[in-house]
Amino acid sequence: MSEKNQCYRCKYKIPKEICGSSQSPYYNQKIEPTNSCDYFLENPAQDYFNLGLAKSLEPETKVEAIHELETAIRLGLPEDDEMSARFLLGEAYALFGGEPDSQELSESINQMEKAVLMDSQGKYGYFSEPINRARLAKLDLGYVMKARSIQNKEGADDAISYIHQKLQLFDYLHSSPMLHLLLELGNHYAEKGNKELASVFYKKLLECEVRDPGDEGGWESETRQWAEDNLKLLEQPSATKSGCFIATAVYGATDAPEVMIFRGFRDDVLLEYSIGRKIISFYYLFSPYAAKLIGKSVFAKSLVRIMIFKPAMWLISYGKSKLTERGE
Repeated sequence: MSEKNQCYRCKYKIPKEICGSSQSPYYNQKIEPTNSCDYFLENPAQDYFNLGLAKSLEPETKVEAIHELETAIRLGLPEDDEMSARFLLGEAYALFGGEPDSQELSESINQMEKAVLMDSQGKYGYFSEPINRARLAKLDLGYVMKARSIQNKEGADDAISYIHQKLQLFDYLHSSPMLHLLLELGNHYAEKGNKELASVFYKKLLECEVRDPGDEGGWESETRQWAEDNLKLLEQPSATKSGCFIATAVYGATDAPEVMIFRGFRDDVLLEYSIGRKIISFYYLFSPYAAKLIGKSVFAKSLVRIMIFKPAMWLISYGKSKLTERGE
């Protein structure tokens, strides 16, 4: 038999590399790479899948990989091959999904999420394998981008609901691979002043098994360090009541007059505008860590107070006076 007639390309191949043809001598057996028989029925989808897999490995052929993988899925693959093809497809789309509201990012998340659901329902153990667990980092970051977009457009409560919904998809795994999403959720609850729930999700992140043993770029270790630092901040009661981490660190109390001014500006002005909500989202991304560093140094507190907060307070007061003059 030629390579073209080998069992791995056969229409009768079913999930887990098993022969599904009752007429074949390999029926209900695991297919070996070189197996072939007289009851072979070609499945062109397998060729497109293999071609898409090869092209997905090179950045310059990602667009071609998308075409090959979409064709393979449309023609019909065994479910476990379809699961693998969909995740590869999602990874390819992720390369072009730099904006939170882009169609490419939405399609990337959609395809990778379908692969996760197939793994969960089919019990294939695909994302329990270390190499594939590490690949879920792309989906994790995609979810975070979408959550921040939802926060900017619809508010923190909707973003929190979205995050909870996505985290539940991974309950079938022994340990959640959604490290960035857990950090994001903890930050949301810290911002809302809910110390208990913030602690729950920071601790859950720290209890997660290693997602990427190689950790190229140090993203995983950095995420875990942020969770540790934020937990320590939560042990300082005044730091979490208002969500104004840096202002509280500088002025020493959540009810300091200056902190109250900044909190009022946040609630009454920034939250009313899309750009303001984006500023708040960015602030809460780095402020807990910055507050920890500033809080350790008298010099840093003085510098931030003089160079940043005093001019900011003057601008806020000036803006309020102008609005009062205009009767707004």
